[in-house]
Amino acid sequence: MNVLSLFDGMSCGRITLSELGIPVEKYYASEVDKFAIKATMQNFPDTIQLGDVRELEVSRLDKIDLIIGGSPCTNLSMSGKRKGLSTKEGMEVLDLQTYLELKENGFEFEGQSYLFWEYIRIYHELIERGDNPKFFLENVEMGNKWESVFNETMGRKGIHINSALVSAQNRKRIYWTDIHDDIPQPEDRGILLRDILEEEVDEKYFLSDKMIECLKGRVKTENDPICVAMRGRESACLTPKRTEYGKQIRKEYKEQRKNIQQLEPREDGKTNCLTTVQKDNLIVVSGTICGFGGRHFRGIKSGKSCTLLARARNDGSSQPCVIIGTPNIADITIPNKYIKKNIRSIDDKAHTLLATSHKGAMANGMTLVDNGNFRIRRLTPTECARLQTVPEWYIWDGISDTQRYKMLGNGWNIETIKHIFKYIEKTMNVLSLCDGIACGRIALERADIKVDKYYASEINGPSIKVALDNYPDIIELGDIKNWNKWDIQWEDIDLLIGGTPCQDFSQLGKEKLNFDGERSGLFFEYVNILNHIRQFNPNIKFLLENVKMKSDWADLISSHLGVDYVYINSSDFSAQMRARYYWCNWEIPAWKDKGILFKDIITDGYVEKDKSWCMLESWNRFAKNPESLLRRYKRSLTPLIFKSPDCNPEKGFRTPNITEAERLQTVPEGYTKSVQPHIGMGLLGNGWTVDVISHVLKGLKQ
Repeated sequence: MNVLSLFDGMSCGRITLSELGIPVEKYYASEVDKFAIKATMQNFPDTIQLGDVRELEVSRLDKIDLIIGGSPCTNLSMSGKRKGLSTKEGMEVLDLQTYLELKENGFEFEGQSYLFWEYIRIYHELIERGDNPKFFLENVEMGNKWESVFNETMGRKGIHINSALVSAQNRKRIYWTDIHDDIPQPEDRGILLRDILEEEVDEKYFLSDKMIECLKGRVKTENDPICVAMRGRESACLTPKRTEYGKQIRKEYKEQRKNIQQLEPREDGKTNCLTTVQKDNLIVVSGTICGFGGRHFRGIKSGKSCTLLARARNDGSSQPCVIIGTPNIADITIPNKYIKKNIRSIDDKAHTLLATSHKGAMANGMTLVDNGNFRIRRLTPTECARLQTVPEWYIWDGISDTQRYKMLGNGWNIETIKHIFKYIEKTMNVLSLCDGIACGRIALERADIKVDKYYASEINGPSIKVALDNYPDIIELGDIKNWNKWDIQWEDIDLLIGGTPCQDFSQLGKEKLNFDGERSGLFFEYVNILNHIRQFNPNIKFLLENVKMKSDWADLISSHLGVDYVYINSSDFSAQMRARYYWCNWEIPAWKDKGILFKDIITDGYVEKDKSWCMLESWNRFAKNPESLLRRYKRSLTPLIFKSPDCNPEKGFRTPNITEAERLQTVPEGYTKSVQPHIGMGLLGNGWTVDVISHVLKGLKQ
């Protein structure tokens, strides 16, 4: 797919797609920060950088399949200026047309949040061009008014997800997307700060002795009442509440407001309703950290880190901190000048990470370490990357701590985005070896796996004819032995499938030949091709099918592929007894017997067995005389369909017809109609039970 990422930053979108194994043909990125671009290009050098989003021209781009982005949030954030999408003159911009007119007339806009309309502009231009891309947009939790504007503009309601469910950080965000209509909340993985902390940390991340002494002197006893002030949030110790009494008091103290900021917790366990210079009264709750009246303080709850944000105050407010081995957090009173709401137990979640964390001595998040002494340190860049669930493989060469903190604070929580992006309909490039009649292609279709290119190696003419009659876009490659001459893009192959010939392994065949047989020896061609692809794509998925065989031979195959086999009998998915081994490098979902019987698939007549015998290639060579057919029937080589309910062979019988054979292999009825029935019967005998393969492939989507 071709992806357009606006406000790309350190390319968290590309990281997510890479982690999910979603192939990207072209990745266009709009970004202006030179350090973010540097980080992106050393990790993804094929990224096509486009520069400023305001100057982006859609005509420069190939067809776009997915547009993603997280427009700036400063003017929308509940902790920011809250000026919304507006001009510097205070004119609110509520729709795209208004924005375009104001832009055309040279109006200046407040902050950067207005760039949301550039995202919308580009998306609309792509639609008008006929691209019809899927979209994904991220932003902070905001006031109801602006969230409604976003909902209306995007044409769907935003999904609220807290990244605390998948990481060690509280990070509440809203996501708008048409990737999937009903994206659920992710499961809580129970990840805490202790899970992301480094064991050894450079001394430079620790605070000065002066600050440490200040903290040591402010530990209080458990019974001391402690208060935290914060406005407008459920978790706050001080919750705004308008009262007539408050209005009176504010009038009374109009000239002396600065003198009434004192918070006085009650000793009887109840709350006071106090007045303040703020417009609202504050309900005071005891038992947390003293905030000295500042609205940025809040009590420390068990659970998650604070959210990793894009901006921070120089004193370190809103930064992740951890208390390790200290008394209960509620027993500590710390001046807001140093810590404020940042402190977290290692069994908690971090607060939201900010982008300007590098500013100020207490920024970036701090950890209070108890080694017989209180010690406070900032979270390291590596720890902050772990808060954002950025994979360890991400390269930061030549990027300073300052810029790493900034990029991470501005970035996305990767695991949260992965949870959403996993609902993207993936397209795959598939190479099918010993393809036969392309049963693998039918199975992919039934597993709802979208195929971009399907390469097939096959030499049997009738098989190729059936495959191309049903799927004319199949790219036929010819003999597997000539694979090193194939003109294909090996690095683009996502899935390798095949069922190498089994006659030399089969208990019904030449069994003793095993790997020395001309046909079964083709397994090694499969291995050679797999290893070749791994040079370009180490994450290649593969599936190999073969008959039930001696354990020594099966174990040898497993040793070459690096995975154990899974035994599946097609009788659980069809009316046919067909025992097979399957090797693949993903987890096959559990299954239950569908309860399909032989009698359920015949067109007429009667059968005495619940399941048909395994279809064989030799079914196209049925014996002409009844005696031979009965002998084959008794040897479990050929199923028979009788004319009488008592299944008396003297009253007449027949062999399965082509429709019944297609049903046994669970291929679509009429699939082999382009060849004569007796030929189609043989082709089906060499093929796969499609519904078994389809079930195995469904594991790829999980």
